[in-house]
This record gives sequence, structure tokens and C-alpha cells, in this order.
Amino acid sequence: MAIRSLELFEVYYDDSDALAMVCAFASLIPQIILIVYATLIFSRREMETLMLLGGQVACEVANNILKRAIKQDRPRYGPGYGMPSAHAQFVAFLATYLCLWMFFRMRQLYSPVKRVARSVGLVAMTLVVSYSRVHLYYHTPAQVLAGVALGCVLGLAYFLFVSLIRDLGLVDLIVDLPILRDFYVKDTSGDSGSFVKDEFLRWRDKRMKARLIKVE
Repeated sequence: MAIRSLELFEVYYDDSDALAMVCAFASLIPQIILIVYATLIFSRREMETLMLLGGQVACEVANNILKRAIKQDRPRYGPGYGMPSAHAQFVAFLATYLCLWMFFRMRQLYSPVKRVARSVGLVAMTLVVSYSRVHLYYHTPAQVLAGVALGCVLGLAYFLFVSLIRDLGLVDLIVDLPILRDFYVKDTSGDSGSFVKDEFLRWRDKRMKARLIKVE
């Protein structure tokens, strides 16, 4: 019987280096984002989230193909090849797509301050995750830079693709498919800048009406 390690959440770091521990946690950000994807899809059933996850999966497939084609070793740790960095590519793809989404498809629902602040946060996340992979010796700087560049290019290309199929009305056709209706998939991401705020306002209005009924 062979014993194997589940490496999805396994990160090696020097415990004498305080920054290395921070970088180890930063390296888990892509895995945390995948958990967020699953949570949002299960709870919200939004088409936009499903499409973004689909792009993220395609980005990962492209990374695996390139790694096997280039066959460049990692500097020290990690299984498989290292060029380009999957972590850097993952966060760069997400940051690029969401920045474009906020500035071009949601500009009427988000204020300029919110768009800039959230974009800065996404860029900062990309830089932190990318640096962590170099600091922990999982990738060389060149591998990380290649991952960021590829993630940005794929994020831009996928945003243009999603925008095109939206403009052509294909997303509406997809949402109307019986299997998606059975799972209550909807496409309301462009209706509001914050579903959390919308749900709070609906709850508050319902609560106030209930109080008025009690008073009467």
C-alpha cells in the first residue's frame, strides 16, 4: 500500500523566518478563492460566477499544458514543473477579469472610489501571492512573472469573450436551459453592486412593515 500526501494545502516554509510563515498563508489564497467560488455558486447560483469559475478552470488547464511543454524545474520545492507559476497566473487572471468587469460592465453600479479601491486590493493580492512563491522557493522570479503575464492576457481575453457572448444574447439562452433552470441559476449580477446590501434593505423594509402591523 502506497502512502501519498494531499499537497493541495501543503506549503513548506522556514519556521525561523517570520515572513516565510506569512508567505505560506498567502500561498493558500488561490485555494481559499476556490472555496469562495463553491460557496457563492451553492448559495447564489449566479451565472456570472459560474462563467468566471469556468474561465479560471480553463486558465489552470492552459498552465498545465505549458508546464508540460516547457518542462522547467522549480528552484527547490513543489511537485512537477514550475514554468509558469500556477499561483501567480490564477490570481492575475482573477484580478484582471474583475478589474475589467468593474470598470466596463459595472461602472454605473460602483462609484469611482470603490472601483479604484477594489482594483488596488486585487493588484495587491496578486503581488503578495506572486512574491510568496518566490520567497518560499517554489518558483523563480521569471516563472512568477510569466504566470502573471499569462494570467493578465487570459483574463483580458476571457473578459472580451464573456462580453461578446453577453452582447450576442447567448448568456440569456444558456440561462434558459432546462438543467440550469432546475438548479435555479440566475443572471442578476448586473442589476446591483451589492447583493448583501440589497438583501439587508429588503429585510429591513420587511421588518419595519411587520412592526407597523403590530402597532396597528
